[in-house]
Parts: sequence; structure tokens; C-alpha cells
Amino acid sequence: MYSNKFLRVAAASIISIYYTINKKERIPQSICEADKKFKIVYNGKKNASGQLHGDGVLLDSTGNQYNGEFNNESVEGNGILKYADGSIYDGEWKNNMRNGRGLLKYADGGVYKGQFKDHMLHGRGNFLYKNGDEFNGVFENDQKVYGTYVFTNGDSFIGYFKDNKRSNGTSVFHNGDCYKGSYKNDLRDGKGVMIFINGDVLDGEWKEGNANGKCYYYQQSSNTLYIGEFKDNVKHGKGLLQKFDGTIIYQGEWKDGQTICIEL
Repeated sequence: MYSNKFLRVAAASIISIYYTINKKERIPQSICEADKKFKIVYNGKKNASGQLHGDGVLLDSTGNQYNGEFNNESVEGNGILKYADGSIYDGEWKNNMRNGRGLLKYADGGVYKGQFKDHMLHGRGNFLYKNGDEFNGVFENDQKVYGTYVFTNGDSFIGYFKDNKRSNGTSVFHNGDCYKGSYKNDLRDGKGVMIFINGDVLDGEWKEGNANGKCYYYQQSSNTLYIGEFKDNVKHGKGLLQKFDGTIIYQGEWKDGQTICIEL
């Protein structure tokens, strides 16, 4: 039989790990509560004081199983934690938490390989999402910070992230178009320039994914430059259309991409 202290520490360790990764309703607030909720079974090495130390296996009544190293009753070293929901973590541990390098396979099919800090994705890593998207870069506290994100449709983005969404960087679309600039809520928003595969260039203000505000639009096929206002990707408001040599073609009001008056 193992001491009550040993069982309580073991229960606290594996329950904390399980509840943190799965974000269950809450971590039990007391060891007594944890003991009542889970039954812990251990098979492995101990030190002279009877503490978990060395290789061992912990199994709780919910089906979570840890197989790996312990250090003075702490999960520390290398080990594999198999969760009842099918998720698996294989990697380094310290202070009963995922710390260091590891591989985390989620039950939904997502896979993360990289660095961890206190259970969270933290440092360089690669995340293959269940839908086939892939991110390779830097994480901080479970949040993407900087790196390359490749979408299943062939689009890609390299740059900065905020709240796990694109913030500022360069997108290359599967059709060859390219956008460099600011994002908000994963949509083009703020200052940015769009370079089209046909040679056209649209440089200016963006909002909610579309050109909105003052923009410069160079059209290669006609060798013309438009300087003026856009609304939802079309000329709308005051604007000047000129040849690239400076010859004015039209200056005045636009609506839905069409001229509505002439002021020469």
C-alpha cells in the first residue's frame, strides 16, 4: 500500500495535467476533493523515502494514463500521457507540467510538435490542424505570434499574429495575387498593397477585407493610374484617372466604378 501523501500528490499531479489540457469545468480545489473524485493506481519505482522516483505508470479511474519519469513525486523528465478522450502527449515534463519539447496529438486529429511552457504551446513549433492547415513558427502562451501559415486551398501567410489571427504580414494567394499589409480579425484592414498576377497594383486603405478609402490603383493593361476613393473594391467617390505620363483622362465623381460627372 502507498502512503496517503503519495496518493494525494499523484492525484493532484495527473488531475492538474488532465484538467489543464482539456479545459474541463475546473480543477478540484482540494486534495480531499480530488481523492474522492479519482482513484489513482501506480506501478513503478520509488526512492528510499517512498516517493515516486524513476520510471512508473499512473492510471486514474477516468482512463488517463501517464507512463514516464518521476522525480520526488513530481512528473519530471520524459513521459507519455494518454488521455481518456484519445489525446496523447509524448515529451518532456517539469513540475508536473509539459515543459520543454514534445509532441501533442489531439483527439480531433490536430498535431503539435514543438516547445511547451507550463502546459502551453510556447516557443518554436509546428501545428498541423485537423482541417489540413499548417502553421510553423513561434507561440507564446498558446497563441501564434510569428510564422508561416499555409491554408489547404494553397493560400499562405507569413508575418505576425495577434489573438491567434493575422495582424501584419504578406499573403500569397493560390492564384498568384499577393497582399502585403495590415489585418484585423483575419481580414485585410488598415494600410496595405495588393499586387495582382496580371500586373495591376492597388495600394491604400482597407477595411473588413476590401479596399475602402483613399487608394492608388495602377492598371497595367491601360497603363493608367487612378488616385482617389474606393468603396468595397471599386472606385467610389472623388477620384482622378490619368495616364502614367501624367495626362488627365478624368477627374471627378465616381459611383460603383463608373464616372458620373466630368470636371476637366
